[in-house]
Amino acid sequence: MIRHFAKSILLLALFEATSLFANLSATVQLESELQDKLRSILTPFDTSAIVVVNVEQNPYRFELPGLNLAIDDLTGSFGEGELDKEDIGKIQVRVRSRRAIPTDLRAALSEAIAIPTPKKEFLFDIIEVDVERSVSSLSDFGKVVTLVVRDRLLWIAIAMGALLTAIAVFALRSLRKVSQDTVNQLVEGLTPAPMPLQNEFESLTVESAVALLSDCYWCHQDDYAAWLWLRFPASLRTAVLERWTEARGYVKSLSSVVPAARSHHAHPNYLNPIDLSSVSQQGCEQWVRKNPGAWHALTPLRQAHIAMPLKERVRFEGTRTDSLKFPSPPTAQNKRVVTSAMEIVDLSDEDELALLADPSFVPVDLRKHVPSLVWVALLSPADRERLLAPVPAKDLAEVWMGPSRVLQIIEASLSPEKRKRVSECRTQIKPTRNSETMQYLVGQAVWLLIQQPSSGPIEPTRKAA
Repeated sequence: MIRHFAKSILLLALFEATSLFANLSATVQLESELQDKLRSILTPFDTSAIVVVNVEQNPYRFELPGLNLAIDDLTGSFGEGELDKEDIGKIQVRVRSRRAIPTDLRAALSEAIAIPTPKKEFLFDIIEVDVERSVSSLSDFGKVVTLVVRDRLLWIAIAMGALLTAIAVFALRSLRKVSQDTVNQLVEGLTPAPMPLQNEFESLTVESAVALLSDCYWCHQDDYAAWLWLRFPASLRTAVLERWTEARGYVKSLSSVVPAARSHHAHPNYLNPIDLSSVSQQGCEQWVRKNPGAWHALTPLRQAHIAMPLKERVRFEGTRTDSLKFPSPPTAQNKRVVTSAMEIVDLSDEDELALLADPSFVPVDLRKHVPSLVWVALLSPADRERLLAPVPAKDLAEVWMGPSRVLQIIEASLSPEKRKRVSECRTQIKPTRNSETMQYLVGQAVWLLIQQPSSGPIEPTRKAA
């Protein structure tokens, strides 16, 4: 009896030892594939987002052959090296991001897991931490330990019991009730706490911040300036506005600029910058020509956008100086003309008629922010026809609004068939100034007017049939 018992235990241990690592490998591989897939979806939204996937398998009951002993709550396909869909009971996904995940992005993450399971659980956290690669690797190790300890602790104990007497097998039954809380505490002890993330701009001085923004100002790198301004702490923003006279108007103009990240702020020249906030690129050029060693006092942004032939740049790059003390560079006489983006929701007939009579009262830089068909009406008949020809009648009906005089000018540039279709569509569509068609027509018309300005309002002329 004892011999038969020992053989059963030994056979069971051999089979389980084989399936232990095969089943564990399949689970870890599935989790890794899902993490990579979900991370690729999240990266465009948040490059520092963390995704942790945990695959839980359906438990089953196993009876030891030839013995009056059964083991409950086991997981995994015994003796197999891959997971079946029936084995998967739950997939838990924890997403940690610096920003709240939008609803449509959450739906995309759920749809990305094509494996049909009774339950897919998503947990979304907003964190102020950035786990370094080394910490991430150790966390993954801790997750693997969780799987081994939680799902296979009993089988390892049984395998060891095969080397002992039959009495040891019955002692193993007490191990079936190992507390899950104890296992979690063990794993939490192996996984280090997240390291706090320090904003790289928290320690930036006011002088460095002014140098960065003023360099963007003079080099026309407004998208980078918009990116920097969003990351400056509130106290630093206030100090910059007080220190640099051009800051308020320049920052206001950045509201309509799409931010773009760069790495120039990490250059050592910004640690103790020379005050060039009032020096244009032309002034930097004159300064360097008189003091060649001053080339090395310029930041990479200034060097990259200075108007100098390549030979001169190479020559200045080869100069060496032990001191960066030079005569002060010339202050710019003319400032950059920056305009803030206007947001116009509606225009009255009086506004548009005044614009048609005299468009010069709107600066060129602001014209694209005035959503009116007046700009199209101001074009020459040939330009107006070329602009309107590819626009569908349905899209024209969407922007068909304004004084009758303006609409008559537009209508005169359409063929009879298109005028009829526009009229039919207008009965079903409510016109709006906030549409892609309006933005397209205004943008193109303003550009054409700059290339070939109109001499004044164009009176409507009837097209030949």
